[in-house]
Amino acid sequence: MPLFKLANPKHLQVVRSFWQVRICQSGWSGAPTRSFRDVGGKRLVPDVFCRGCQGQVPAGAGTTYPARFKLPNPKHLPDLGTELDKVMLSIFDWLRKSYCGAELLATLEYVNTNPDLFPMEVRLGPPLTAFSKPCQRCWIYPCMISDEPDLKRDQTPKSSRRRVYEPSRNSCQNYCRTCRTVLEKTKTLGKISYQSIVVWGFVNHMPDHLRTRQGFYADKVISFYVHDENHFLMVLGRRELKFWLQELLIYHGTTLKGLIQVFPTVGDGSRGAMGEIIARAAHQEARFPMDILRIRFFSSPFQIFSPHTRDEEGLLTFEVTEFLRLLEMAEIFRSLLRPEEQKALHELINLDNTREEQFYWGRFMGHLGQKAKDMLNAWKIRQWSHSQVKLLYELVDYVFHHH
Repeated sequence: MPLFKLANPKHLQVVRSFWQVRICQSGWSGAPTRSFRDVGGKRLVPDVFCRGCQGQVPAGAGTTYPARFKLPNPKHLPDLGTELDKVMLSIFDWLRKSYCGAELLATLEYVNTNPDLFPMEVRLGPPLTAFSKPCQRCWIYPCMISDEPDLKRDQTPKSSRRRVYEPSRNSCQNYCRTCRTVLEKTKTLGKISYQSIVVWGFVNHMPDHLRTRQGFYADKVISFYVHDENHFLMVLGRRELKFWLQELLIYHGTTLKGLIQVFPTVGDGSRGAMGEIIARAAHQEARFPMDILRIRFFSSPFQIFSPHTRDEEGLLTFEVTEFLRLLEMAEIFRSLLRPEEQKALHELINLDNTREEQFYWGRFMGHLGQKAKDMLNAWKIRQWSHSQVKLLYELVDYVFHHH
C-alpha cells in the first residue's frame, strides 16, 4: 500500500482564520480526523465533516488521527485570494532584508528621506515558476515590468519547429521597485560602509538629541532609525564611537540605562547577512536587566552568533564608563606608538619563551621615546593576559591618532 494517497477534492475544508487546509473525517479511509472552523471571528467550533459529506457520515466515525497522511490534489485547493493577496512590511522588516552594510545604509537613507518608497500595502508577487517569479531580493513583492519590449525573445531560430511560450512581451526585471532602488543606491555606499559600525540600542528612554537630531547627531551620525520608545538603530563612523559615548554620559549621566550593542558592518560577499545580525542582536537584549548602561562590543559582526566564546574571555560586556576608559587607553596607545612599533610589541608579548622575551624587551624599549616607555611601564603591559592585549589592539581601530 503506498504511503501517500490523494484525498477526494470535495473533502477539502478551509480554515481561513489559520490559512490552513484541513481534511474532513470522511476524507480518511476508516481513520477520520477533526478540523475547526471560525464562527463570527470570535471562537473556534469543531467542524467534524465538510459540506460535501453532510448527511453521509460513515458508521463508526470517531476522532482518532490517521497513521498515514494523504496529500490533496493541488488544483482543487480553494482560492484564498481575499486572505493572502496583500502583505505589509514594516520599516524594521525592510532593514532586516539588508544583505550587507551598504544595503543597510541605503535603506536607512530612504527611510529618512523618502519613506514613500516603502509601500504600506502591496499585492503579493507570483510564485516561483518557470514563467514567473517574485522579487529576487525580498521574495514577496512582484518584479518591475519594463515598458520596453524584450528584443531577445523575437530572435527565435527559423529552423525551430516549436515556438517557446512567451508569457509577456515586456521584459521583466529581477527586483521590485523598492529593492531595485535600494540596490542602485548601494553601489555608491561601499566605502562608507567599510568604515562604519552599527549600534543597536535598548534603553529605558530615548536620548533627547537623537529625536531632535541636534548636536552630535546632526553631523557625526551617518544614519539612524528610531524603532520605538526603547529601541534605536544607528550607523556612525567607527572612530566616532568614543565621542558619542562621551555625549551620552554628559547629557544623561546615570539616568540612561539599558544595553548598547556595537558591531561592524558586513561586506558584500560575506557568509552572513546584515539583517540576520541585527535580528540576533535584538534577540539577545532580553538577557540583561535594565539596571545600568552596558556596552557589548563585537570586533567582528559574526561573533554575535556565538557570544559565549568572547564573553568567557571577558571581551564582550562592559559598563559604559569602563568601556570609555578602554577607548581612551587605546587612543593613547595609538598616539604614542607607530604602527610598526605596535606590531613588534604584539609579537614580543606573545612569545612563549620567557628568557627570549626578557632579552628582546630591553632592546625594544631602547628604540622607544620617553613617553612611550612611561606609558608601557605605568600600564605594566607585560603582566596583562592575552585577552586584555587582544582587546587593546581591537580598540585601536576605533580611535583617532593624535600627534
